[in-house]
Amino acid sequence: MKISLDTNQGYVIESYDQQGIVIHQQNYNHSLILTANQLQTWEIKCFQQLTETLMQPLFALQPDIIILGTGQQQYFLSPSQMAWFISPPIGIEVMPTLAACRTYNILLSEGRNIVAGLIL
Repeated sequence: MKISLDTNQGYVIESYDQQGIVIHQQNYNHSLILTANQLQTWEIKCFQQLTETLMQPLFALQPDIIILGTGQQQYFLSPSQMAWFISPPIGIEVMPTLAACRTYNILLSEGRNIVAGLIL
């Protein structure tokens, strides 16, 4: 699905499908951590692997909100996982990766301080 093309905003997601995420005309077929100014590989293959340790690189970027793309399916954080976001307070939105890509682009265009953790 083609989403957006606006290279003036930083790392904008151009499209997403089963084969990966396209950013700046390059296809990434692995999980990513993404901000307006940074793109890095995220060492997670599925939502069930999610641990607080794997979330640390996202927390280290000190966002106001984290958009967590859970792959093709919708998953929800457990109460113990939700506790990771209490101190310091960070907002979290959990959704399938396709929806997370769209939401990331919208919040990025608004100039929000966001981090997307996108599981492929």
